[in-house]
Amino acid sequence: MSLNELAALNPGLNPEKIRSGDYLYVRRLTTVAASRGRGGLRSLPLALSHPLPGARLTSRYGVRWGRMHWGIDLAAPAGTPVYAAAAGIVTFSGWRTGYGLVVVLDHGSYQTKYAHNTENLVRVGDEVRRGQSIAKVGKTGNATGYHLHFELVINGEKVDPLLYL
Repeated sequence: MSLNELAALNPGLNPEKIRSGDYLYVRRLTTVAASRGRGGLRSLPLALSHPLPGARLTSRYGVRWGRMHWGIDLAAPAGTPVYAAAAGIVTFSGWRTGYGLVVVLDHGSYQTKYAHNTENLVRVGDEVRRGQSIAKVGKTGNATGYHLHFELVINGEKVDPLLYL
């Protein structure tokens, strides 16, 4: 990986300050189909921004209590802003059984879901930017405490979001 690629994946990193022997954090990336343009199918690396910086991970993706848990749970105080992990279009903003108040964003070949919100700040059809506040942490639906339930779907397949944060 070149210094330019590393800098592009890590905003705020100054490549001129990297010295031999320094340890750097490099996010795991995957390539997903982004769109069809004049040049054919384009691919982009998938690196998501954290939807709830500083939050405590309270539940991982995987089997939990004998059932599949399709996302991760991030604990935070009530009303903490929830941020869009990537730019996209709001395809759902409302109530879903189990999830409570939820926002679903479409990013082309992948979607992100933000659930148990106390308030949704966006509406269907809104275009959102990476890092834009889209909801507030709550405990609506099947939730025992204030947290964000965050899911990632790539090309129709639910995957562990921690691999891309």
